[in-house]
Amino acid sequence: MASNGKTSNSFGVPLETYNDYGATDDTSSLANKDFLKNIDDEGPLDFNTKQRNDDPGTYFTDGQRKIDFVLVTEEEKLTEKQQQKKDKEKREQIEAGEEDVDVLHDKWKKKFLHHLSRAGLEMEEDVVESEKKIVTYTKLHAPWSVLVFYAEELSFKSPLQAHPNPSSNWSSKVLNFFHIPNMMAQQVPNQPLDYFTCPFKRSKLDKFLGHENKEHFFSNTERSAIVNEILQTATYGKRKRAEIGIDRLISEEVFMAAFPLHDGPYEKPEHYVSEDSLNKRQILHEYWGRWGCWNKYQPLDHIREYFGEKIGIYFAWLGFYTAWLLPASVVGVIVFCYGILTIGNNVPA
Repeated sequence: MASNGKTSNSFGVPLETYNDYGATDDTSSLANKDFLKNIDDEGPLDFNTKQRNDDPGTYFTDGQRKIDFVLVTEEEKLTEKQQQKKDKEKREQIEAGEEDVDVLHDKWKKKFLHHLSRAGLEMEEDVVESEKKIVTYTKLHAPWSVLVFYAEELSFKSPLQAHPNPSSNWSSKVLNFFHIPNMMAQQVPNQPLDYFTCPFKRSKLDKFLGHENKEHFFSNTERSAIVNEILQTATYGKRKRAEIGIDRLISEEVFMAAFPLHDGPYEKPEHYVSEDSLNKRQILHEYWGRWGCWNKYQPLDHIREYFGEKIGIYFAWLGFYTAWLLPASVVGVIVFCYGILTIGNNVPA
């Protein structure tokens, strides 16, 4: 993730840094640490081969570790008068026996980041300063050991064998049968393959397609889902008080936002490039996310590949629902026009 501001030190620091902010209950590590230590992860990963949708801005500063999620915090720059007013309010809170909100939020944040480190996530900070605010982007990366552990815990489906993915549908078959030109058809490049899959098991890793390429074995959607699971289940206080998860921290304004990154630009390059060399985001924008594509079939396989199954099935249902509303809308327009034309002959009962 590119930034025009200053970059502070990475979070690659010993966990002893956060010793004062350990769990306040008996919560254990989010991941099986014995497995994370003993997993076969010898030697550096091969990061030399990158897919065409990779963007340097979606990597840590070392250019190797991929950014799977970003946490955002903001801090206002106060003038001297504003700072004095704020200090006075803090003193009044302390005198009234209330806990300082800023101190509490800072404590929650450090606990939360500590638990993310215990889960195996790697972190790096980008700090961007403006005239009024200091914005901190905490970039998260899930290493291979964390990915395989949570992929099995979450029962991810992994590919065993690829086979062609047919793109025909019932409406195109009906139009072809009556030799009617299909104005809704379009040729979308880089059609995703379909796979025979089964639940992921790390003990059967060598049986899955692409297991040799650790960087790209899990899709970006799967990587984001794993990190999101860790963020949603990490504690920042006591479980019995439901002090769990990034959503609660965002509602408390400890963090301002949490999101995964898109993969590369969405606009086509100004110079000519072949359709097959477009990244996934550019394909979706060119063949789906434009007004000119309103009358075309949705590239549901591409949507599923980029956004995941839940978003894919949502747009599949939306397209199906909209298509079946068309006949009713045609009838409604005919009835409306008939009513307009015959309004002069209408005799009230």
